[in-house]
Amino acid sequence: MREGRYNDGRRATAHRVTVALGRDVIAIRDADELTIARWPLSEVRWLGKTRFARGDERLALADREVAKALRRSLPRPSRRGLWRGFAIAGSAVAAVVMFFWIGLPLIAGQVARAVPPAWEQQSGSWMEKQVVRFFGDDRVCAGTEGREALDTVVERLAAASPPRLPVTVTVVDSPVVNALALPGGRIVVFRGLIDEAEHPNEVAGVLAHEMAHADLRHPTEVAIERVGGALVVSLLVGDVFGGSGFGIAAQTLLSSAYSREAERAADARALATMQAADLDAAPFAAFFERLAKGEGAMPDLGQALAFADTHPPSRERAEAMRASSGTGEALDAAQWRMLKAVCGDKSPR
Repeated sequence: MREGRYNDGRRATAHRVTVALGRDVIAIRDADELTIARWPLSEVRWLGKTRFARGDERLALADREVAKALRRSLPRPSRRGLWRGFAIAGSAVAAVVMFFWIGLPLIAGQVARAVPPAWEQQSGSWMEKQVVRFFGDDRVCAGTEGREALDTVVERLAAASPPRLPVTVTVVDSPVVNALALPGGRIVVFRGLIDEAEHPNEVAGVLAHEMAHADLRHPTEVAIERVGGALVVSLLVGDVFGGSGFGIAAQTLLSSAYSREAERAADARALATMQAADLDAAPFAAFFERLAKGEGAMPDLGQALAFADTHPPSRERAEAMRASSGTGEALDAAQWRMLKAVCGDKSPR
């Protein structure tokens, strides 16, 4: 007799049974030789070794040779069925790819607005670490007096236009003439931009502009649009890629230009902030125009990372900046000298 153990899928108990193999069916009988189940071979699945299933029912045969014989008697899936399965799987994969590479960029704005603030801050912190690591972990500028001067500007701007999330500004000792906003209120300013600036209001304008981008979630939107699924999954389940999703997003933000609509929105918010803070925006316009003429080009990474390239100005934008009613200066002469020397002391992270 072919013996085995049978479970009906409704109760946890397994019964000792005998099995009769027919041409098209398996008859399963209990200890009293009563048939308690009949399995059409077309519905039987092999689970490996001596185990078989039909729906939720399970059967484990005691004899390996009998199990092999039963496995050989099971109908093989038709090629048509296999190709149908491959087609379904391929369609599913294609749908996922289409969503991440086509659908996701189209709805990046909606996705960015749905990201909880805590996740946005976490992703911004990760991206900031990746940016700093890209230029060197020992190149974070931490000159005490320079930091105090920088904080004075940030606090004045934040008081005039309270940001959605707390603003954190990091200065990196690099000749790159650039600044970038990251998700969660994180802003990175490169020493080259401070060196290139000739007036404290130029730096204040850059900070107001980047604070506006961060407040409007533009960095999160661009990162989701350009990096897609990797960043979304990283945001949802944590650092599943060992930071790679955030690293790719950070490098994307380093060289990406925002849309015209995003730049206009950031301009409007920045000018309103400077006006509320009673700061003259004309130096900011001059800074834009000076960089656009090719001054301050970077010898190591090239003009591709210049502030004027990633934030392309227009005549209308410059005129709007000059039309601002603010008259004050962000820092006095002593504070401005301190900010210029912010990278005289560097602190490793």
